[in-house]
Amino acid sequence: MHTIDQALGVMMELFEPVEIEEVAILDALGRCLAVPMHARHASPAVDVSAMDGYAVRLADFGDRHLSVSLPLEGESRTGGPMPAPLAGGTTMRILTGAAVPEGADAVVPQELVTLTESNGGAPRSIVFAERPKPFANIRRRGEEVRVGEVIVPAGHPIGPGEISILASQHIGRVPVRRRPTVAIVSTGDELIDLADTPTPGKIVNSNAYGLASAVVEAGARPWMLPTVPDDKEAIAATLRTALRADVIVTSGGVSVGDHDYVHEALQAVGVKRILWKVAIKPGKPIAFGVSDRRDGEAGTRRTVVVGLPGNPISALVTFAIFVRPGLHRMMGDRRPMPALIKARLGAACRHSVGRVEFVRVRLSAATELDDDGTHPLTAEPLVQQGSGAHASMVGCDAFAILSSARGDHQAGEIVRVLLLDPGSLRADRCWMGDYPPTRLIPT
Repeated sequence: MHTIDQALGVMMELFEPVEIEEVAILDALGRCLAVPMHARHASPAVDVSAMDGYAVRLADFGDRHLSVSLPLEGESRTGGPMPAPLAGGTTMRILTGAAVPEGADAVVPQELVTLTESNGGAPRSIVFAERPKPFANIRRRGEEVRVGEVIVPAGHPIGPGEISILASQHIGRVPVRRRPTVAIVSTGDELIDLADTPTPGKIVNSNAYGLASAVVEAGARPWMLPTVPDDKEAIAATLRTALRADVIVTSGGVSVGDHDYVHEALQAVGVKRILWKVAIKPGKPIAFGVSDRRDGEAGTRRTVVVGLPGNPISALVTFAIFVRPGLHRMMGDRRPMPALIKARLGAACRHSVGRVEFVRVRLSAATELDDDGTHPLTAEPLVQQGSGAHASMVGCDAFAILSSARGDHQAGEIVRVLLLDPGSLRADRCWMGDYPPTRLIPT
């Protein structure tokens, strides 16, 4: 039986990145950049004011720190024409974001000056109480981004901030990895679809819907194939169709039961088994293989195949641990693994030595500070933990990881927790270098 690290180290290498496509900028949201994007323009494009105030020349202040009065000449406003150069011995009204006139080397905020009015009420001159510092309140040209600088690196997830900076550079189309297609094959004589009428001994194929939604959440495209009975030839025929996908996820039939035919069917369609059984709970009978075959002029085509257990929770847990990171890697994510954080168990957990167990938990922040001054997270195990208990995934935020080397875990113990929220951190803290994962999951 394989450890989780062994399995991930083998599997992740075979989830190879897919082809690059170019999409409209908003369609890139949530995906990963395929190549680095460089700045086309400096930002700011010219020196601009960071405040509403008055542009000045420091030379007009000399070495004096007493008040200085300068006549007001002109205005530079945001979106207006480039201002005329600032003449010596004058000041210019300037608004936030407006271009700094040539010759000016500081901006004094409007709240720090006194206006001297003419008879008509218009400002005639501006009195400055003290000498400003060089380039005070000026955002220099290229201060944020220089021309040619990488603004978003390859493999970086694209969120609203990335969309914003790309748009600011007049980039309307973005190169990303295409969304891989994931074929979902469910096997079992007992399965019916949602549209079918339940009868004794039959159950709805909930795994297909749960896995399809997990595929969507991961950013890929689900392809739900019709449910297949426990028949080797029927399973093989469906798998031949499914091989058009980038990934096949099967549900059920990978254990050692009398009617578990998925292994034989996979062999019949040319899928090479890479590994079977991982020391985890739930989900031990997970299987993994690949199909490499000629695809006309396109050359060799690879389909990754992951055989998940038939129990609903086992299927979702193993998908989150093994399949979702693989899909992220196929889509070019440079850090595809979900983050591991630390939390305090909210209740005792019974556990047997031998397998790493993933306990479904709900996370909450403590109201009182810990000894080190932090607010520790509490991981409260959900009441139902059975591999067939759908309720154990409702409201589940994360999996608390119980070590295979220990027995029962007590309330209050610090454990590692694997976050499920795809928007949570996916950080270097859990992905040691690029490849392969090193001690990703404690054993």
